[in-house]
Amino acid sequence: NQWAKSDMPLTQKTFFVCSCIREVWLLVLYVMDTCALASNTLDFWSIVTHILSDILSHHVLSCMEDQSLAVKIHDPVGYVWWVLVALCLLYSYSEDGRSNSMALLKPCWTFLQDHLLPSTLHQDVTEQQLRTYMSPYLFLVHHWPVAVDHIVLAWDHFHKHMSDSFHVVGRGIQEWLVEHPTPQQWVHHIKGLCSTADGRGHGGVATSYDHFLCSLASTLTRSHDPQYVWKQLRGRFYSKIHSKWLEGLGLTGVRNFISLLLVLAWSGDTAEISQKSVTHLSVLGLCAPKDKTTVLVWKGMLALLMVCEEKSVSFCSIVEKIGPSVSSMTQGFLSGSEDKQLCWEVICLLLDASLELLQGSGGVTMGSGLLLGSCLGNLITLLQGHELVRMLQCVEGVAMELCSQLDVLQRQGSVEVHQQSESARGYCRIFLQSCVPALLVKTKLPIPPPQLAASAAVVTSLACKCSSLSGINSSSLADALFEEYALRDTTVASLACSYICHMGGGADVTRQLLRQSEGVQWKVAHTWFRAVLQMHSTPSCVNTVQELSEVLIDLPAISTLLQSSDCHSRDSLSVLCALLSSMNTVFLATGDPHEAMSWRDKMATLLGDLLSYMEPALSGSAPGDSLKQCYCVASYLVELCPKVIYGKAQTARWCVLPQLVDRLFFPVHSTSKPIVQGVSVCTHLHLHQFLAGLLQLDPHEDGFIKRKVQRLFSQYFLACVQPKQPVAAGLSSNPFMLLLRPCMDHQEPSPEVCERLLHVLMIVTSGFLVLPQQPISLLPTIKFLRQVIDRIRSGSLLVRCLPVVLGSLLSCHLACEVCSHQSEPHGIRRLVMDILRMLLAAYKQYPDALPQDSLRPLLRDFIANNIKQFGGTVFKTLQLLSELHSYLVASVLQDACQLVERHEVRAGMAGGLRAAYEALVLQVKNMEASDR
Repeated sequence: NQWAKSDMPLTQKTFFVCSCIREVWLLVLYVMDTCALASNTLDFWSIVTHILSDILSHHVLSCMEDQSLAVKIHDPVGYVWWVLVALCLLYSYSEDGRSNSMALLKPCWTFLQDHLLPSTLHQDVTEQQLRTYMSPYLFLVHHWPVAVDHIVLAWDHFHKHMSDSFHVVGRGIQEWLVEHPTPQQWVHHIKGLCSTADGRGHGGVATSYDHFLCSLASTLTRSHDPQYVWKQLRGRFYSKIHSKWLEGLGLTGVRNFISLLLVLAWSGDTAEISQKSVTHLSVLGLCAPKDKTTVLVWKGMLALLMVCEEKSVSFCSIVEKIGPSVSSMTQGFLSGSEDKQLCWEVICLLLDASLELLQGSGGVTMGSGLLLGSCLGNLITLLQGHELVRMLQCVEGVAMELCSQLDVLQRQGSVEVHQQSESARGYCRIFLQSCVPALLVKTKLPIPPPQLAASAAVVTSLACKCSSLSGINSSSLADALFEEYALRDTTVASLACSYICHMGGGADVTRQLLRQSEGVQWKVAHTWFRAVLQMHSTPSCVNTVQELSEVLIDLPAISTLLQSSDCHSRDSLSVLCALLSSMNTVFLATGDPHEAMSWRDKMATLLGDLLSYMEPALSGSAPGDSLKQCYCVASYLVELCPKVIYGKAQTARWCVLPQLVDRLFFPVHSTSKPIVQGVSVCTHLHLHQFLAGLLQLDPHEDGFIKRKVQRLFSQYFLACVQPKQPVAAGLSSNPFMLLLRPCMDHQEPSPEVCERLLHVLMIVTSGFLVLPQQPISLLPTIKFLRQVIDRIRSGSLLVRCLPVVLGSLLSCHLACEVCSHQSEPHGIRRLVMDILRMLLAAYKQYPDALPQDSLRPLLRDFIANNIKQFGGTVFKTLQLLSELHSYLVASVLQDACQLVERHEVRAGMAGGLRAAYEALVLQVKNMEASDR
């Protein structure tokens, strides 16, 4: 009745419904066994197995005294398993009825092997039934003493059904899905099968084949001599495993067979079984790609290596055996064969397994190093796209794990650690020799993947750490990587920038590479400068350059230089301005020519081949924001340290100012090579900075600079001062107003700023207010002068401007007097008079700002140069000037009289000229009288 009414697993049913019934059974067991020892009668198990055999034969549970009490049993095999498990547990109780769960139960292997297992493993049994039967079987295997023959019987059954799915029909689609886990998951599953502590398996979830594997593992592990047990099983197992049988396995069969190999390797002689397994797996598709079976076989192979590692069994010889197979997969992928994707899946498995082996409990082993070394080499060199990214992720992970484990080894000191160090030395040697040459080649990629910099930085860190291990000359590898990725111009700026950022944020040994000498630090600064110049304005690039700026500031040579600056921002352009200003300050302060030249050499190191870096942007082959960045950086360079980058030796590396001016502001273009879009906007935005730098170089003394400044004015001045937009926006958009802005923002500007203003006014008046020309051509220049004079806050500076512009302004007014009314621009006379009014008003307020009579030669030259052509009109212009400053005009009357007399002698009677002169004299007298 208990058997019929319960749906519980057989190992959990019981017919001991109360302790009284169990005690009766215990009494019967011990009485019968005691009688069997005392006389020649059957013991308890003999009688029970006789009854159970009869049940298996007739499917009926009968009573010898009364056959009418016989019960028909629909599942006699299940019933017998249930009774056997329940009764065997009686042997866990002592004669006084106390339970001992650790007691070894008295076995009944003969009955199980001769009657029960054959009845269980017959051809027509279903998977559902077999699961039900195998659960108590596993329980008995775990609790009875170790035996072998029953395992052989089970193997005879399961090897014939190896390709079965072992799933129950009607359990849903999940029952029919064939799982293909990762190698690590596979090993975890096998460990679960082999570590079933109570012999109850996995309940209703595990398949009958899983129960068989559990029983096999239990048989091997519970024996006091597992190798002896395995020797008994080995021949019987291997005799049924041959090439024809292996080739007939389907995908599910291969998976089941590999699980068997993993259980044997975990529970038995790991070294021998793993070596034998390589031969079997080679037959299944380890050597050449076939189909999805190949991927599954490689998963099994790698899972086998993980088992070896956890069992502390060296697998170097196994890796050497499968080395040709790895090469075959690599060549299959690189050759682009039909199985390329299949080969790539296998390669990915190898990469993941290499990292998992390194992270496993076995630590650094030579076998895992050989496995990874067989995957690297040409693969990194030849891979591209997402395959390269996948490979680099593995390289980075392995290098990081190696660095971590080397740190642990260095903090410890024991025999085991020494042995680990030997393995670590071999692993690191293989790894570095495989990946470093390939990484050196990858810097030539036009668009390197982001993972390349991180991988190279971690490998560099590993090479630095390995230099402390004897037998590895890795310092040269670290120097080669650092030189190629951080310092070489051929490396893409973004790659070099990211690499140095990773180095700066890494361990002390990597940061030490950045600081090994002052020369290296300036080379790092050059890489940063190249990144600032070439990288785009995308958020990721901006963040990377900003991070590199923080690394740069921490370098001793740079931090010392920036101590005097007020730069607190980590923005790249702010750091650049602070660095250039500091270099300029130190350069100007030094009095030693040799020291000054050393600073120019540092500037040359910082800039490198500046024009070649800018050429892609200037030629239009780089994004538009690159052009703006080039102009911005070059403008700061010229404005902040012109004397450092210019000298008489224009062929020197540091003398880049002439080339910058010519290339950025005088680009050569033609119909076949039009000017790049955006150049005109950039020149307009940064012209004032270039002019500010050039004017610091004293154009009065340097003819070359003077010609460059005049050429810039000739080409850009009129285009910038033309009234194309409202005057209100002129101050912010006109580069020439921006150039003079320092003169306007301060009540007392510096002498350098004052000289800049006077020089600009001299160039403007001498170049754009020269007669003869139509007044309409003079109007833009007059408006510019009006804006400048109106915004100057320093009265003494206004007075100093007067000698520069006075003659040109008078000539401009004279031109308006002689031209026709229709051709005269509206308001031009008013603008000229406004300028003169402001300047002469300042002159009255600050008369000592100019030497006495310094303006008289200017007025005399104005009269002498124009009296012959314009006659008395000259004096009419001076009459207007006398209204503003009569004493100034009075000082030149005597000179004017002489010029009139000389002109009368040469030209004969000139009554009109004399009358105009006398009218001027009369007006001056009247103005002086009114002033009194």
